[in-house]
Amino acid sequence: GAGAGAASTTPTHLVELMRWLADVVESVLALLKEKTKVGTYQRAFGYIANHMLYGTLLVKDEPSLNLKALQNVKAEVDFLSEKARENSRGQAASAFDEINQTLTVILNEAVVEYTTSTSVRAGKFPAVKPATLAALFEKLARFHAGRQEHELTQRYTRQKEAVLRVRR
Repeated sequence: GAGAGAASTTPTHLVELMRWLADVVESVLALLKEKTKVGTYQRAFGYIANHMLYGTLLVKDEPSLNLKALQNVKAEVDFLSEKARENSRGQAASAFDEINQTLTVILNEAVVEYTTSTSVRAGKFPAVKPATLAALFEKLARFHAGRQEHELTQRYTRQKEAVLRVRR
């Protein structure tokens, strides 16, 4: 589980969002079948996960990102995944597979493993889209280029290029 300390490090807006979502589902949808409630959670968590990846991390208005930003988002994804498991009897947690696995490749420095092994891609990272992962590496490269950090810029550029060579 997330443990007692998770709430103190989790942004208040996410804690409140989860409280609100649970209240809505349990009060407004109280008389509906469990299957309908789970479906509501699945759609809600799917929307949140999609927005975090495509509406926040990959938004065009933000040309660069650093690792700290990705670590912060990963912590939020971990919190939300746990809430999705709790609120939907485990059925909605898969909504976070794409963003979770994509960030894991970057933060765990698993790009070589991801790019060189079809079985690893299929087993550990089946939800990762190479174009999405490459776009995040591009944003990391841009961040470091802006700081004149050539070694990191080159590293992330090489990783982006390796990911783009991956065929699904």
